[in-house]
Amino acid sequence: MYKTQDIFKLLSSENKALKDDYAYKCGQEGLLRAFYFFRWCNKSEVADTRAAAKRFASGKVPEEIAEHYCTALVMIDHYQTDEEIKNAIKEIDQLTRDQLKDKGVLESLTPEKVKRRILKNVQKSYALGVETLEKRMSMLSSTTRNVLVAMALLLLINLALALTGVYERYLGFIFSGAPNPGYLVAGVLFIVPVFLLLLVKRRQLMEHKTHGPRYPQALKAMKKGLEDFTGYLSEKKII
Repeated sequence: MYKTQDIFKLLSSENKALKDDYAYKCGQEGLLRAFYFFRWCNKSEVADTRAAAKRFASGKVPEEIAEHYCTALVMIDHYQTDEEIKNAIKEIDQLTRDQLKDKGVLESLTPEKVKRRILKNVQKSYALGVETLEKRMSMLSSTTRNVLVAMALLLLINLALALTGVYERYLGFIFSGAPNPGYLVAGVLFIVPVFLLLLVKRRQLMEHKTHGPRYPQALKAMKKGLEDFTGYLSEKKII
């Protein structure tokens, strides 16, 4: 059994780390919903996972909060977080099953109209998570490509101006002591902009290098999960 206050503290720390645009985790829509759910538990004095399960079993969880929990539960395989958080989320569902004769949170939602609305919204949140990852991949790929193109253009332009003697003619008097001031200027005017460009885009470039190779597999898994959940809703005649 887990104390909800402890789980909320862990999630609060993780949530702060996601504030900046460059801090991103696959499926973080589910992770954020877990944060919202345990924040409610903390404010509503739902002390532990057993108390949370009792609320679900008795139908005393507000609709919006139930939606947060269900999103966190359904997407649980697709976001990175502390194992205690995932275990606590799973334990609430299992404890609810224990109380309701093998009916977990998803099955025990009532009334039926509210259940349908909640599960449809969970599906929308899941789809949003997939869409967000697709956009993230596209943005990182585009950023990396644009940086490389900009560096290549800067190099070509500066080399052309140096080779044709433009820099030497107009700036040679400043660097009169240098053997070839044109190449010196070209080097400076290439290195400085490239340094600034890499400085501004360093986070996206680093993410593309370190996490980019994993994103396609994660996206494939998320799409499969969304497909399975949509199939579940179709089977239950919710959509």
